[in-house]
Amino acid sequence: MIRLNLLPPNIKENIAYAKKNAAIYQLLIKLIACFVTMAAIVSVVGYIVFKNQEIAKDEKAVTAAQLASWKSTERDATDFANRLNLVDKLDGEKKNWPVVFTELAGSVPANVKLTSYNFTNNQAERVELTGFAISNTDIGTFREILAKSKLFQYVDIESVTASTDPANNAIDGLLFRITMNLNQVEVKK
Repeated sequence: MIRLNLLPPNIKENIAYAKKNAAIYQLLIKLIACFVTMAAIVSVVGYIVFKNQEIAKDEKAVTAAQLASWKSTERDATDFANRLNLVDKLDGEKKNWPVVFTELAGSVPANVKLTSYNFTNNQAERVELTGFAISNTDIGTFREILAKSKLFQYVDIESVTASTDPANNAIDGLLFRITMNLNQVEVKK
């Protein structure tokens, strides 16, 4: 089959020109559709990113508050564990203090006054007693009485200095310091 185009040349040009215009018009429609589609996609993605950014900020604030709470909880748990360890340690070191102080009070001779005692020093169970006595004999007697007790061990006179009675400046005498250990077996009975 052979096609013959018998149209005059100017009409043929108009038809070719119209076909080109239709093709350009179709291309323009496709470009506009692509542009609108791309704009819609960018808008949707931008909206999602913007909303997710707000959500991320909220989640970040919640996470920061939760982290602060956890730090506080961790600090409280550590403090509680330390206190429990201290209670366990003190429970293991439980001493019969009324017996210790009764024994100490019963050991003080007539011319001796105790001014202080320290049961909380850092040395291994070493106790320090300070006091006032009229003479060296009174200090020696006090040391001997303490050394004979089952509750006290390694009783040593650390220092003796001349002084006046802290309660009455008219009485001359001696200030002394005695150190000793507590017998752990006897003290815990």
